[in-house]
Amino acid sequence: MVKLFSTEHTFRHPFERVTTAFWRKYPNDYAAHVKAIDVTERKMSDEGFLVSNRIMSCESAVPGWLASCGLPSHCFVAETSVVDPVTKKMVVKSRNLTGASIMTIEETCTYAAAADNQTTYKQEAKITGFLPFLSGKIESHTFSNLHKKSAEGVRMMETLCEKIQHSGVWSLLGLTTEQAPASSS
Repeated sequence: MVKLFSTEHTFRHPFERVTTAFWRKYPNDYAAHVKAIDVTERKMSDEGFLVSNRIMSCESAVPGWLASCGLPSHCFVAETSVVDPVTKKMVVKSRNLTGASIMTIEETCTYAAAADNQTTYKQEAKITGFLPFLSGKIESHTFSNLHKKSAEGVRMMETLCEKIQHSGVWSLLGLTTEQAPASSS
């Protein structure tokens, strides 16, 4: 059995601001489950797309019945993002590396410039459990957790976009306008 998750949101911010917020989203105090992010590769493709590969280190509350199946609370996720600066579209694909023999979560998030300086966001995920007799329970638990984390993520992005709009991108680094490098204006 497979569970599918999908949600959409429209940010009332331009694409550039939303994607700037995306790159500053983790780690932060509001998403304590994301412990670290390492960029393993960043390059420009022959087509002019910015392609980034990252590994995320996450901590999650795994229920006892799932931990007994061998799923650890500390996990790693692989992420690939592709940004097309011409069409103003960013596609982010991620997949869990840890526990992949028990279940997989394959996620695609799409950010696209829209009319009136807005940005559309669509998140889709496919959750697949592989343990006989427990797959449905694993998928349902993960679906519920993903639903909660997704809503929190959208709120976090809105907060970051607002902060960028009112205080500038340097405020995300805890700097004032006066402390920001001179070339940032």
